[in-house]
Amino acid sequence: MSHASIERLRQCRLWCFCALALLSTASVAAPANPVGDWYYSLKGDISEAYTVSSSGATFGLLCSHSANMCAFYIRSSTTCSNGQSTAVLENAPSGSANLSGACRPLVTQSGTIYAIVLTPMTVVASSLGRDGQEIGFAEPMEGGQFRVYRFSTTGAGSAIGAVTRFAQMPVGDQTF
Repeated sequence: MSHASIERLRQCRLWCFCALALLSTASVAAPANPVGDWYYSLKGDISEAYTVSSSGATFGLLCSHSANMCAFYIRSSTTCSNGQSTAVLENAPSGSANLSGACRPLVTQSGTIYAIVLTPMTVVASSLGRDGQEIGFAEPMEGGQFRVYRFSTTGAGSAIGAVTRFAQMPVGDQTF
């Protein structure tokens, strides 16, 4: 299978995940359970763990049981265009990494959001290993500027663990 075919398959899987999440979410939001600076919701087909930065941006993990997929995402007050791709630089106590981001519609317990879905998941997941630290992301903007997000990892392990146990899937080498 060619590299282009594999990439099209990954994109198709991500679009199917987003569509299934959209179709299967209940209209009533589940209450969020606090764990440190993180929250998690477990209800029906969708489970979610997330934290909110001091600037109001959200970073989290969203899982769809029927699609058997999870996705890390960043959402801010700035909207993105569906399908828009961007490079994202991640910085954590364990080191820095280059990530790929794509703007996708995701259905959370509170409704549909457009967010930057981060890949590869294994890199993001391994960066959350130290509770009580900070993880940061930088996204290039027009005119040589960067948008920077910083999030606490206090409670991340417990919240993400609850979501992945409920979803019955580990955060591993899933490809989108």
